[in-house]
Amino acid sequence: MKITHLFAVMALSTLFIGCKSDDDTNLPEVIEPMLEEVSDKIFRISQAELINTSGTYDITDNYNTKDDELLFSSSGSLAWKPRYEINYNASSMAGTLQESYGSTIYSNFTFNGSDTPNISGLNNTLQLNVVDENTMTGTYQPSSGITLNLTLTTKLVEDFATIPQNAINFEPVLTIEGNFLTTGSLDLLASQANNSIYYANTDELNNPNNMRNENIIKYNVDTGQTTERFFNLLDFVTKRMVIHNNRLLVFGGEYTNSYDLDLLEEPTSMDNVVPYSLSRFSADSSGDYAYITGGDLNHLTVDPPRLSNAVQKVDLNNNTYELIAELPEEKFHCGTAIVDDKLYTFGGSPIFGPLTYAEDGPTDDILITDLTTGNTETLNMPFRAVNTYAVANEHLIYVTGTEQVYDLTVDPPVFIETINKIGVFNTLTNTFTELQHNLDDPNQNLEVINGIAFLNDKLYVLSGSYETVGDPPRQQSQLVEAVLN
Repeated sequence: MKITHLFAVMALSTLFIGCKSDDDTNLPEVIEPMLEEVSDKIFRISQAELINTSGTYDITDNYNTKDDELLFSSSGSLAWKPRYEINYNASSMAGTLQESYGSTIYSNFTFNGSDTPNISGLNNTLQLNVVDENTMTGTYQPSSGITLNLTLTTKLVEDFATIPQNAINFEPVLTIEGNFLTTGSLDLLASQANNSIYYANTDELNNPNNMRNENIIKYNVDTGQTTERFFNLLDFVTKRMVIHNNRLLVFGGEYTNSYDLDLLEEPTSMDNVVPYSLSRFSADSSGDYAYITGGDLNHLTVDPPRLSNAVQKVDLNNNTYELIAELPEEKFHCGTAIVDDKLYTFGGSPIFGPLTYAEDGPTDDILITDLTTGNTETLNMPFRAVNTYAVANEHLIYVTGTEQVYDLTVDPPVFIETINKIGVFNTLTNTFTELQHNLDDPNQNLEVINGIAFLNDKLYVLSGSYETVGDPPRQQSQLVEAVLN
């Protein structure tokens, strides 16, 4: 069917969404007024049944089903944002859950305006019947022996994740002791499939071989139980985590360690694929790739010197890497998150340390890097922050960081205090909203926040004090949670 016929049908029924493509300018004049009447519309999966050789599974309520979005464009193109992917080869209901964050799938589609209007896309693997202007039913068959029965409905405003309107009230759920709890070296990561929060850091106190321990804790939010493992390894302090192929990968300064998700076995260890010594870097993953941002400790010692502004793409299956972007600034102590094929970098510092108010101090920038082209756009937060962390929930990215306040009436500026900052960035509107919270209460002795994770509509951060307790002296922090909205 000609695309102009599709546009006419769409204008009459106001079925589909679509931003105009460059091709729209070449349409016959009679079609252009019709396009103006078509408002963008996004579809979500309201019902889903997976059928494969192992059985039939109702995955309607899975987190990795509810976050999908399908956009049908008036130019005849389809964009399917899977976000967290479905494991189509699962042999159990639990197995349908998967931690992998997928890339957007693009395809053309065709529309058949017969007595039973239908759509075909993704090389005919997606077949949909149009029930009415807000509903479609059909199947997706990604490979032989696999069928996903679907009902798609219009995604309404109330279906989108929303920014909290009130102050966030955090409550403690777990006490963690150790060192390096206030330096931006630790990491938090949520496992949707395991309903758990993982903590990773370096511990120098439990070191029988005079080496640093990698300390990993799994906190099950259902039972409140924790599992802890120490791995004796001489490495730099910073730890960053991703989950790939049901393994917890912990990137350190020089080594990458792979753990089973229950922390029952000794990890396997290998040299980092990226051949740099890393510290205060950031790591995220999408599909079979990890993305390492900044943190290059060797950048000034190599000949010739290089900038610590690289975004390195690591193939987690083949253990290879490639430079995909060079940011407009050098980056340490920065948080990143991936949403729909873009890497968002928040604040941080162009140097490892010490941090000052000068031009080498904390920044307020938001860098948006297209993971396909490597192009980067720069926006700004309403504050300058270091030791930032970021985590995505659908199109929203929650950000934590530390603002350093200086007396600017003297030269050079004199440090006064640090302020814990929490905000949320809307990737649809490219706007940043600062959030009020209770983690600056002087009575709680919570001077610094590090790490961030999102799970089951709750936000988790690690909040603690610079003070030490016990002998040998250890810092103490609280894993705290807050219900959003």
